[in-house]
Amino acid sequence: MDDKVGGVISSTTWSGAAMAITGTLTLTDWMAVVGCFCAVGGYISNVLHKREMRRLARLEIELKYGTKD
Repeated sequence: MDDKVGGVISSTTWSGAAMAITGTLTLTDWMAVVGCFCAVGGYISNVLHKREMRRLARLEIELKYGTKD
C-alpha cells in the first residue's frame, strides 16, 4: 500500500514541478527554446546530408576510376 501511495505522491510531485517550470516560461522564452531545438536539429540534418553526399561522391569516383588497391 505504501508503495502505491509513494508512487502517486512521486508522480504528483514531478507533475507539479513540470507544471511550475512550464508555467514560468513566457511565450518568448518558449520560442527561444523551440528555436534552439530547431537549430540543433538543422545542424545535425546538415551534417548527415553532407556525410551522405561525400560518401556518394567517393562511390562515384571509385566507379569511374576503379577501386583503390
